[in-house]
This record gives sequence, structure tokens and C-alpha cells, in this order.
Amino acid sequence: MTLWFPSNNRSQSGFTLISVILILLVMAVGAASVTLLISPGLVSRQARDTNEKATLLQESIDEYADHHLGTPPPTLDSLVNDDGSGCIPDQDPGNGIYFAGLKGWCGPYLQSVFSEDAFGFKSDAWGVAFQYDPGTGSFYSCGPDQVCGTGDDLTYD
Repeated sequence: MTLWFPSNNRSQSGFTLISVILILLVMAVGAASVTLLISPGLVSRQARDTNEKATLLQESIDEYADHHLGTPPPTLDSLVNDDGSGCIPDQDPGNGIYFAGLKGWCGPYLQSVFSEDAFGFKSDAWGVAFQYDPGTGSFYSCGPDQVCGTGDDLTYD
């Protein structure tokens, strides 16, 4: 069978070289189109996963600060390890954060959400470490381009 440019010899059947090239070209354009359609969904899923992780991380940082006279953790590791600083619990039994007689470490502040990866809480969905400011307790993700300081960074306060 011939698609275009049939040969003068009618006894031969098959595709011509030009028709094979055109079919491959159409398939390549189709594959590129599908890739372009899937790519934004992948970026938005990673951004959503990073935002979910950042929400848990921000809650943990806030809880740490509540237990340490408003001081954010010196490092993100302080959320899961005893860093030697004293936790000062609220001594009012009517308050929701009352820890009667508890002295020192009040953590860990991150729950088992990251149990599949013990250090996963320190990086975004693109595998890049969160940039953390211990002075303010704020942090940011370098975003989809994985380069910090560009316009696609995701900031959390």
C-alpha cells in the first residue's frame, strides 16, 4: 500500500520513504504536545506538595517558638532533636499548652509525617533544601527552577 507518491510499478506495496518520515514527524509533534500538557500539572503538584509540607513545618516552628519564649528554633533540625535549649512550658493548667513540671526538651515538634524520610522536612518537593532564617523563623523554597533568589521562590512566614 502506498500513501503518497505511488511508484510506477503497481506490483510493489508498502510505504514510501516520504510517507514514513511524515508519520514519524506527526508522532513526534503529538508526543511533544502531550509533554507540554503534562508538565504544568507536574509543577503545580510539586508546588502543592511543597505548600503542604511548608504548612506542617510552619506549625512546628510556631509551636517551638511558643515553648521557647517566642524564639524560633536555631535550625530546622531543632524541631526533631534536643538542641540543649530549655523549653519553658506554660504553668497555667487551664491553658492548652500546660506541661506540669516539664523541664528542658518539649519536642519533637514534627510528627511522624516525614517518617519515610527522616530529613525530608528540610527540603521542598523538588529536593532542594528550604532556606531558613532562624532570626525570624521564616523560610522559603527555591521553587520549580530550583534556583534561590528568582521570581518563582515560594516564601513562608
